[in-house]
Amino acid sequence: MIRKIEEKDIEQCLNIYNFYIKESTATFECDTLNIDEFKERIKRIVKNFPYLVYEYENKVLGYAYLDYFIDRKAAFMSADLSIYVDPNARSKALGTQLLEKIIEIAPTYGIKNIISVVTTDNLPSIKFHERNGFHKEGQINDIAFKFGKNLGVIYYKLVLWKDVACLLYTSPS
Repeated sequence: MIRKIEEKDIEQCLNIYNFYIKESTATFECDTLNIDEFKERIKRIVKNFPYLVYEYENKVLGYAYLDYFIDRKAAFMSADLSIYVDPNARSKALGTQLLEKIIEIAPTYGIKNIISVVTTDNLPSIKFHERNGFHKEGQINDIAFKFGKNLGVIYYKLVLWKDVACLLYTSPS
């Protein structure tokens, strides 16, 4: 079942994320987070964006959320996507199901574009984004170093709707 994150889910989500910090280059973070740091991130994100969990038999198997791509008022219509799946639950289409739900609800948050920043050596994520209709918009090489590797990022974009979003927004005077 996919639903909004609840307090009881936070520790399980943190465990998933800390796995990726310790074992992968999917995130450029190098130090694991504690529960208070993670709670603060979630608290900030849910004020303006969706934060979903995939739960099965009372266990969180994955989560997805949108966040600011650029935290400036004019960039209100584009959001950064993050999806993390429990390493023991990969290859079960959980990420795809989380993405489908994010795509369904993103427009209700005024989101026109979903942006993903993918590490250049994260081949499963690259394939996932391309399989799900994201288009490569650019790449920056050699901007990070983790686990003895020079890493870059690829920017992927998925346009959810074509209407002029600026008509919905009144610029500050």
